[in-house]
Amino acid sequence: RKSARIVGDTMGKYHPHGDSSIYDALVVMAQDFKKGRTLVDGHGNFGSIEGDGAAAMRYTEARLEKLTQDVFLSDLDKNVVDFVPNFDETEKEPVVLPVRIPNLLVNGADGIAVGMATSIPPHNLGEVIDAVKAYMKDNTISVKGLMRYIKGPDFPTGGIVVNKDDLPEIYETGQGKIKIRGKVEVEDLKGGKKQLVITEIPYTMIGAGIGKFLNDVCNLVETKKTTDIVDISNQSSKEGIRIVLELKKGADVENLKNMLYKKTRLEDTFGVNMLAVANGRPETLGLKAIIEHHVDFQFELTTRKYKTLLAKELDADVLIILTAIEKAAIHFGTPEQTWLDDITVAEAKQYIAEGHFAPGSMLPKMQAAVEFAESAPGRQSLITLLEKAREGIQGLTGTRIHLE
Repeated sequence: RKSARIVGDTMGKYHPHGDSSIYDALVVMAQDFKKGRTLVDGHGNFGSIEGDGAAAMRYTEARLEKLTQDVFLSDLDKNVVDFVPNFDETEKEPVVLPVRIPNLLVNGADGIAVGMATSIPPHNLGEVIDAVKAYMKDNTISVKGLMRYIKGPDFPTGGIVVNKDDLPEIYETGQGKIKIRGKVEVEDLKGGKKQLVITEIPYTMIGAGIGKFLNDVCNLVETKKTTDIVDISNQSSKEGIRIVLELKKGADVENLKNMLYKKTRLEDTFGVNMLAVANGRPETLGLKAIIEHHVDFQFELTTRKYKTLLAKELDADVLIILTAIEKAAIHFGTPEQTWLDDITVAEAKQYIAEGHFAPGSMLPKMQAAVEFAESAPGRQSLITLLEKAREGIQGLTGTRIHLE
């Protein structure tokens, strides 16, 4: 549907603030160069990696990705999370979504609040799930043990982590700096010439950083700090990044690569500060702590889900049992006679036998009650059995049952 409608619904029902901030959030969730896994499937111009803005919301359309529907919204109707009134108390909204994956690690997070900021790099979905499974099998696993599955950040723009030896400490403390280099490939041209092709860039170069890199390279040529570059072109497209530096014959390739790393943003630093809200308070978390909180949350979701399903099954079980009792009681002229007429005990037994009862239901007791009523059709005896059945159901559900 139109992005403008989504923004309007969000602003009117859940978020009484500006429409631009809502649309900006929607756009980011659809940009595959910013998110490890996009959550929104956008149709239209949703911006580019070079910093071009998205088209106005009246032109673009959006829908949820299948991953978002399956992972973020499943079981939302099974009382797995609490709901609270919205700002004007006309709608209900979940306190938190029942997310099945640690999205904080998969898509990362960055933002500034009052007196604090967070910056969490994105990671590979498959690696994160493997690490969660490893923790569930052995919750005493160390951070280094988890790093056998999560090798490091997985930025959507690619890049090479230079200081890999610092990653264990960063994942242990939740703070540190990651040095990222762009990936440079050397291609041979006719006449003995070569060209440098940049196919991956540091995550921090997204947007205006690419244009600044091109300007910095031009400045190196203009200031005569290098004479090896003949031409520069940005051939990037939807297929990916491709920045080409054509070199003169006999150029020192390794020296030029080192100069680009040193003098431009082809090598940059990503500051890590894994600050998140845990149990209602902001806290700097390490890799293991984030996974631990995620697993605890999954345990809570699963517990609440099956409690809800069990309660529904018990309610259905009790309803069938009570109906069967009422139909059986009709044969003996009890007060239930006013409900249905001309129902025999045999028909009641058949009704019970055809019912769908949950395991551990009171079906055997009800069959025994009907059989006893057939052999000894006494009003008082049946009433006594009904009272016992009522007590049994009451103990089963924890609620008081009335036969009316």
